[in-house]
Amino acid sequence: AVKVIDFGVARLVRGSNGLPANDTATGELVGTLQAMSPEQVSATAAEIGTPTDVYALGLILYELLANRRAYDCHSESLEAVIKRIQEFNPPALNTLVPGISRDLSMIVATCLRKDSKERYQSAGDLAADLNRYLVGSPIRARDPSLIDSLRYWCKRNRLLMAGMFLLAGVLMASVVTITLFALRAEKSRVAAIKERNRVSGMLDFFLDAFRASSPELQGPDTQLRDVLEPAIEDAEVAFASDPRSLAEVQLTLGQTLSQLECPRCRKCG
Repeated sequence: AVKVIDFGVARLVRGSNGLPANDTATGELVGTLQAMSPEQVSATAAEIGTPTDVYALGLILYELLANRRAYDCHSESLEAVIKRIQEFNPPALNTLVPGISRDLSMIVATCLRKDSKERYQSAGDLAADLNRYLVGSPIRARDPSLIDSLRYWCKRNRLLMAGMFLLAGVLMASVVTITLFALRAEKSRVAAIKERNRVSGMLDFFLDAFRASSPELQGPDTQLRDVLEPAIEDAEVAFASDPRSLAEVQLTLGQTLSQLECPRCRKCG
C-alpha cells in the first residue's frame, strides 16, 4: 500500500535542468504550518533541503509518541506561531510521557533542531540512530552545547540582551568611575599623612634643639646661636632621607642665625 505523508508542501530537490526547483515564489508562505520547519516559515528557500524532511519526520515521531503536536497553531496568531517555530523548542518527550527514555527523546529533539546543520542530514542517518537505540548501542544524538543554548537564548531575547549589555556597560562605567575616585581619594589621603608626618618631624627636631638650649642643660650663659649652629649639622643626619625637609630646616636655621648676627638682634641674642 502507498502511504502519503504531508510534510507541509512538496518541493523538488532538483529540477529537470539540475537546478533547485520551487513551485512558490521566494518569501511566499505555503504549506501546513504545523509541519513546517524554521527555514520554511522563514521563506529562505536556499536553506531548504533534506534536513527539512528530517525535521518533518521528527514532528511525526513527536506526535506519535506524545499523542500531541509539537506546536499548537490554533490558539495563536500566524506571527506568534512562526516565532514559536523559529525560536522555541517543544517540551522534551521524556518530560511529557512516562517511560520515554532520554535517548529516544534526544533522537527526536535532534530532528527538531532549529539549525538544519545540527539535525540528522538524511532520513538514513535518522534510521541508523533509531536502530542503535533499538539494539541498545550508544546513539549519536547529543544535547546542544552550552554555547549553542546561549546562542539560541540570545536570539530569542534580543531586546533583553540589548538591555543587559547596556546595563552592564553602565555598571562597568560606574565601577571604573568609583574606583578612580577612590584611588584619587586614597592617594590624597596618603599624601596628606606623609605631609603631616614630615611637618611633625621638623617640629620635633626644632623642639629638641630648643630643649637642648635650656639653662638646666647648657648653663646660664648659653646663647641661642650656640645651639642653632650644631643643629645645622644634626639636621643633615636627621633628614638624610628627606631632602625637602632638610632644605627647609637648614633654611630656617640659617635665617635665624643671620638675624642673630645683625647689630639690632645681638642685644636679644
